[in-house]
Amino acid sequence: MYYYKSMEDPKDIHPPKFAQRFLQWFCSDAYLESVEGDLYEEFLDNAEEKGLRKAQRIYIKTVFLSFRLYQIRKPQNKTFITMAMLLNYFKIAYRSLLKHKSYSIINVFGLSFGIACFLIISLYIKDELAFDKLHLEHEYIYRVTETLVNEKGEKHQPSVAFQASQRLLTEFPEVQRGITLFNNGRTLASNPDNQYSTYLELNYTTPAFFEIFDFKLLSGDRQNLLKKPQAIVLDEKTAIQLFGSTDVVGKTVHSDRTKHPYKVTGVMENFPKNSHLQLNSLISFATLEEERFFKEFAPVDWTSNYFASYVLLNRNANSTHVEEGLNSLAQANREASSLKRSYHLQPLDDIHFGSAHYENDYSFNPNDINYMYIMQVAGVLILLIAAFNYMNLATARSMARSKEIGIRKVAGAFRSSIVIQFLVESILMTSICVFVASGIVNLVLPYFNYFTGKEISINPIEHIWVIPSLFLLTLVMGIISGLYPAVFLSRFQAATVLKSAGNKVNANMGLRRVLVTFQFVVSIILSVATLVTYLQMQYIDKKDLGFNKELMLVADINSGVVRRDFQTLKNEYAKIPGVKSVSVSSRVPGEWKRIPKTLLTNEVQTKEQGNEMFFLGVDEDFVSTFDVKLQSGMNFEGNTNDSTRVLINEIAAKLLGISNAEGQLVKMHYSNFGGNIDQFDEPLEVTVVGIVKDFHYRSLHEDIAPLVLAYRNNPIHSIDYFTMQINGSNIARTLDSIEEVLQSVDPQHIFEFHFLDEQLALFYESDERRSLIFTVSASISVAIACLGLIALVSFSTRQKQKEIGIRKVHGASVWSITYMLSKEFFVLILIALLISAPLAWYGMGNWLNTFAYHISMSPLYILATGLFMMILTLLSVGFQSLKAANKNPVDTLRSE
Repeated sequence: MYYYKSMEDPKDIHPPKFAQRFLQWFCSDAYLESVEGDLYEEFLDNAEEKGLRKAQRIYIKTVFLSFRLYQIRKPQNKTFITMAMLLNYFKIAYRSLLKHKSYSIINVFGLSFGIACFLIISLYIKDELAFDKLHLEHEYIYRVTETLVNEKGEKHQPSVAFQASQRLLTEFPEVQRGITLFNNGRTLASNPDNQYSTYLELNYTTPAFFEIFDFKLLSGDRQNLLKKPQAIVLDEKTAIQLFGSTDVVGKTVHSDRTKHPYKVTGVMENFPKNSHLQLNSLISFATLEEERFFKEFAPVDWTSNYFASYVLLNRNANSTHVEEGLNSLAQANREASSLKRSYHLQPLDDIHFGSAHYENDYSFNPNDINYMYIMQVAGVLILLIAAFNYMNLATARSMARSKEIGIRKVAGAFRSSIVIQFLVESILMTSICVFVASGIVNLVLPYFNYFTGKEISINPIEHIWVIPSLFLLTLVMGIISGLYPAVFLSRFQAATVLKSAGNKVNANMGLRRVLVTFQFVVSIILSVATLVTYLQMQYIDKKDLGFNKELMLVADINSGVVRRDFQTLKNEYAKIPGVKSVSVSSRVPGEWKRIPKTLLTNEVQTKEQGNEMFFLGVDEDFVSTFDVKLQSGMNFEGNTNDSTRVLINEIAAKLLGISNAEGQLVKMHYSNFGGNIDQFDEPLEVTVVGIVKDFHYRSLHEDIAPLVLAYRNNPIHSIDYFTMQINGSNIARTLDSIEEVLQSVDPQHIFEFHFLDEQLALFYESDERRSLIFTVSASISVAIACLGLIALVSFSTRQKQKEIGIRKVHGASVWSITYMLSKEFFVLILIALLISAPLAWYGMGNWLNTFAYHISMSPLYILATGLFMMILTLLSVGFQSLKAANKNPVDTLRSE
């Protein structure tokens, strides 16, 4: 007995494994066997004589001292691929695609639609994320905003006082440039010959506008566009509307708001859709500075919110320091007030996704960044579903490919070359699918752009990133889709697969089940999202808003002539056969423009106890035309010039403590128009003559707020619209008649109108877009998942042909065999339903909470979706199972 055997377990007597591995790595095959044997014998002798640990140290030392360059094992180039081999792989892949047509069609269909859906979603998100980033120095541009806080809450304004805007430029060295933008409403404008006319937005701005923003010019000197009074820059569309051409520099534009015409100094391209600013004209600020009201108001204005202000900071400037300095400056110049005000610098890049809480923001189409995350996740999940489908089908086909792999291995193929072969197949398949998907995207984009109001393109000539992006997508998708099948199939041992491949396939069923379950988890979540958004949209469409919105024609009042002679027009409109009733008002329910507010108190409340309420100026026909319900009191009657009578809604009555409308006196203290408060010298005392039932005059995203319906002849807001309830017969003739009446009073007036239900639908435009994207995404994901399921069942039944035949011989019925083949997939759907239910519940519950009025999240929605999936599974699986179960067992067993 050796010495070491008395000390150690024999199985522990061995050289250090890492030293052995190192020896095996570097020592060439020609020397390895003899060197390894000699070292092992020496190790055993040393272990007996000197002990195990010392023997191991000697072994390690000897191995490392034996390292010689000439002994290094020559690498076996198992992955060396020649161009000829690569072409051969492509040829085999091409033949395989043609040979297995049904398999190829399913894969091409699934992958192509998955990639197309991902591309469209990605293009949409890319366009959204590019908002306002067209300007070279967009990272250093800020909008000045203001937050107002009192005991009733806080408000956020996107505009500030004139002095805040101006002093930033003169007293802060961090500010490189800055502009002030003032909107003064719309005006009717025409060319000198009065041949063409259109409505202009009166946007006054300072000369640095085109130094901060990089909006493109078609003509004009960028440095001198807006320096002189009465200078105007038109956008391309407006220039064509007024002059029929964009070559209009030096021409004049006439307006009914000014005695002197504007002189065109430049024409700019139409503002891109992904800019939060959408302006059809810019007028030099010097024009506004000549106005009397501006000269009196601007030098002392530290409290209004009339002026949008943008600044370009130096690259090393700290925006927080600028904010603090501006707030200190404002505090030193304002009178003490209980209202806390603070200025902020909002980065230009954040305006599109970070302006939902601003009141009266003119930002174009603001969005929520969280929806971008959700959509991106949905796009990636659909891409993964398509990739998993490919993986599932490829591994399911392993039985058919196993013999091919075995023969290749017997012929000397390395595992790495087989991996590359299958990756080449996968990349080739993905290339075809990306090509098909690009075609689908090109076909769909015009409709998608029309629906979303975007200008997305995938033209590689316009966008140089398209080709590299598609190439990268092809490579990544090819590797993701093909890597696992390649690794899995290349593991087959030649002797085993040539003898029996079925066992290997069965060994992979666990992963396939996981992939199928994942596909259905995603499909169920997207289907629940589709169902819930559809039901919410239906709820919005059918909800009783408290007023009539059907066949309500709203015509704009855009001139002083029409406003002055409104009664004549109203009488003439009422005589048109297609018009049932006519009303005039300052705003209409569903108004997209800002609605002014006023502070109201009852006879015992102090001003501090009062509440701000929305304000509409209406006439005596408003209640009947809109079919608003009068809860108590009466409508405007008697002396129609009496501006001291008001109607209020139920919420306003509750806040004022009024239950009986007759003779209740209330006081109006000021008007608040977009944050600009105009204090009355004396509170205006008015009488509440009626209380109307609450109606939704704003979006259903918002709660019904207190409302005052004052008579049209009021000191806060003059009339701006005719609203006509029309009948549905011959609408075109009715419109012609209305326009004819308008032209008879004001020939210069352009007839602008819209239907109220269409205007209300704009509130939910973004929701409709998301609903459509969810619907398409869910449809594609379900279709891909079902296609994959059909293919899997097909392979599964083919694999179990022998078992089915034996069962039938022993008397099994068709239905029992169908059940045997189908039950596994129903179990997978059930598991997917259990996983997806809480995720769908949480996600859609949060989305519904963005509406003040919404449907309730119900388990029935998830159960209905699960049932829908079960039916689809039954249709997908049942047909294949029945087909297999009805086969003659004699034929089945003979083939086996």
